[in-house]
Amino acid sequence: MLEIVRILMDYEKDPAGVEEMPQFNWELKSDKRGVVQKAYQLQIAENRDFDTPVYDSGVTESRESAHIRPLHVELKSAVKYGVRVRVWAGAGDVLHAALAECEESAWCEGSFVTALLSSEEWKAPFVSAESAPACREESKGTLVRGSFSVGSGLKEAATLYAEESGIRLTCFTDQPGVQLYVPAQSPAEHGKNGIAYPAYGSACLETQHFPNATSHPNFPSVILKAGDTFKSKTLFHFSVTSSKR
Repeated sequence: MLEIVRILMDYEKDPAGVEEMPQFNWELKSDKRGVVQKAYQLQIAENRDFDTPVYDSGVTESRESAHIRPLHVELKSAVKYGVRVRVWAGAGDVLHAALAECEESAWCEGSFVTALLSSEEWKAPFVSAESAPACREESKGTLVRGSFSVGSGLKEAATLYAEESGIRLTCFTDQPGVQLYVPAQSPAEHGKNGIAYPAYGSACLETQHFPNATSHPNFPSVILKAGDTFKSKTLFHFSVTSSKR
């Protein structure tokens, strides 16, 4: 059986913050000996259905499975692109064999997320530590916090990514807002292997309605009447990509 074990982009699995079209590499696996790739097809799309790909190599006869960089593709900022590739391969003199004589693999899928590609797109205010003396006295230390509107329905609302470790946390929620909180105080709890977290060494994504919603009629209602039931769904997905270490 011929299969693609994984597809990498700039030697990383599902990278985030991509600033230009990455190079694609894939690894093949077969239960037969001497199998050689004859052709491949690579597609990139803004949705996982691949019904309207922004790039389609078509069936390209080539033994190359590394350093494949699509040309003349204009990427958009802050978009999660789906990627998939399939290959045709066989044993022996596949270069002179017809494509129909080769074994075809199933699609192998991946993704990458682009960064903000233009300085003009950096319009949001940066979340920063409080500096007013009154805030410092009340909170016993500065902290980083900010509330973001993420829309309605269950959706991918936020992603935290640690470049050094490669750990990624993706938050899915049906709540309209997400609060980012980074404490300035060292938490009392210790982490894995007893490691103590330093100040600003942890972060929390709190899914919720908007702060002070009762004073803003245009905000989603937070009033729960007697006899009503409140239900909400929030999912946290952890993954690890290639780290810088």
